[in-house]
Amino acid sequence: MRSVFTVIFVLVSVMACTGLGSTDMKAQYTQVLDYCLEEVEGLTGKPLSPKADQAYLYADGKGYWIDFTHGSLGTFGERSLDHSVVISCAVLKEPSLKLVYLGRPLKDPLLQEPEMDQFGSPEGATEVLFKREDGQFKYFRSQLFDEKNIEKHNPNFPWKKDRAG
Repeated sequence: MRSVFTVIFVLVSVMACTGLGSTDMKAQYTQVLDYCLEEVEGLTGKPLSPKADQAYLYADGKGYWIDFTHGSLGTFGERSLDHSVVISCAVLKEPSLKLVYLGRPLKDPLLQEPEMDQFGSPEGATEVLFKREDGQFKYFRSQLFDEKNIEKHNPNFPWKKDRAG
């Protein structure tokens, strides 16, 4: 009987610690997203366009890459046909947060530091989805990034035909 209580206690403790860890990570991801939003406003002189209704944050050991988008990319569910990146930023995390890239697609970057070269493929990174609600970005979900998630959630998306072809 004592061993049953010990097992239950250990399971509850592990579950509690896991929950606290994920709450800490959500807070950390939200802090980085807010930092990037402040930098967007500081460098452009205006807040992020209301067109951006989602944000995809990619976290690895070095830092964070954030794409503020209109519509869904398709890694967490169905891709929006009008999906587009509004603006992207890259942030190093050591020794403190440092913006090393800020740019819009098909335009010269607003900021590009040499450290930006540390960012590559999102493979193996944690992918975090934020959705904009009432003007604020709210944590929605996270997962390990896997390019196959796009095909899994979007089996009939147009590029599928191109690859088979």
